[in-house]
Amino acid sequence: MPASALDASARPEPAATPEGDLGLTPQQLADFERDGRSCEEGEREREILSMFNFMVSLFFSSTSARPSSSPSSAPPPLKKSTSTGFLVIPDFASEAQVSLLLARGRHLLSTFDPSSVASVFSTKDQSASVSAQYFAESASKVSFFFEEGAVKKKEEEEDGEEEEDKKREETEEEETNVHSVAFNGATLSSPSLPGAFSLSVPQENAVNKIGHALHDEDETFRSFSRENPKLLALLRSLKFEKPTPVQSMYICKPPRLGGEVVPHQDACFLRTEPRRSVTGCWLALERAGVDNGCLWAVPGSHKERKGEGKEKEGKGEESEEKGSDDLFLGHGRVFGRRDDGSVGWSDQGNNGEPSAPPEFSTEGAMPLEARPGTLVVLDGAVVHFSKANDGSSSSDSNPKAPTSSRHAYALHFAEGGKGLRWSERNWLQRSEGKPFAPVY
Repeated sequence: MPASALDASARPEPAATPEGDLGLTPQQLADFERDGRSCEEGEREREILSMFNFMVSLFFSSTSARPSSSPSSAPPPLKKSTSTGFLVIPDFASEAQVSLLLARGRHLLSTFDPSSVASVFSTKDQSASVSAQYFAESASKVSFFFEEGAVKKKEEEEDGEEEEDKKREETEEEETNVHSVAFNGATLSSPSLPGAFSLSVPQENAVNKIGHALHDEDETFRSFSRENPKLLALLRSLKFEKPTPVQSMYICKPPRLGGEVVPHQDACFLRTEPRRSVTGCWLALERAGVDNGCLWAVPGSHKERKGEGKEKEGKGEESEEKGSDDLFLGHGRVFGRRDDGSVGWSDQGNNGEPSAPPEFSTEGAMPLEARPGTLVVLDGAVVHFSKANDGSSSSDSNPKAPTSSRHAYALHFAEGGKGLRWSERNWLQRSEGKPFAPVY
């Protein structure tokens, strides 16, 4: 089996759901209730049924949607006719689960070897580059990515050393096949040669994220990602036949250094064919508020069909031509492997020619403030982003007020059944012997 193929060994369950819609049908609600009843442990059953009751009120309330006013308040109910493309589920994870994941993440941050890191995560310098090997290998292992502001070059002590380092960097670039890479709205860049840089903060505060195979390579994160009955019940309620985790990230947003993530759609980076299926699950491990870089999402943006993505005016979404997802996503631009072997953005409406990253409107965006344990579920085409955690949003009267970190755990699931396949164009491909595998 090719390493990039989705494992089709799991037991299929007949299912059908409208593409790109996280609304629940009566049958889905019945399935969710069934999963709750089948749970062996009484406490877990009560947790799942509690979420079932919350989701019913969320999707079938007659109250208009409005943003939450504080991190501790429950998310607002939605109109019956409204489908935002995202869910905010408070208390999805227990305090014990949050503490376990948080402790494990902090342990990884405090014990990794900084000299082994080859990449910086940046939204500032679109000309920066990344070691292609380090980037590709992160799909199958646990890798670390520095914040842009955490890395600084060591001062030169003697005349001539700067020129010598420059020559070594140029040589390394030729030998390691470096490409300009933008991922999830940001650019990954090589900090410098090993040993030629230092950190401006303690290493546990220098990391943007850990990725991208925690769900398989780390026991603690694997257990939550693959064995949590509440998560499995949620995936069944969304009518996944073979939900396959393809990417996981421990996101840090350290105080002062936590960079912005520009507006983007996850399905531009993680694609299945012939149609999209990726769904993101983002779990708050620390409080996420407007002051420290919480998620923002644009309601309904997963259903927009503008420009090239519409086949004929006035016939609605069902008339879209097969394969139009690529033209809808990223305004016709997707991120992945190009014909020349490089990795980056390409224009699907122009024979896959390299292109600049797409720009998205954030009009109507809502802050998804969350307390620890809250799960945010995002359709792969929903436009979302987060602002920098640099203190600029802390207070109008005191813009330099101290900020807190905003740790979170993010998982992305793709459909491994229903005749879908993992795109060979995706940047993320598993190494030999580590194929993607569904959770059920």
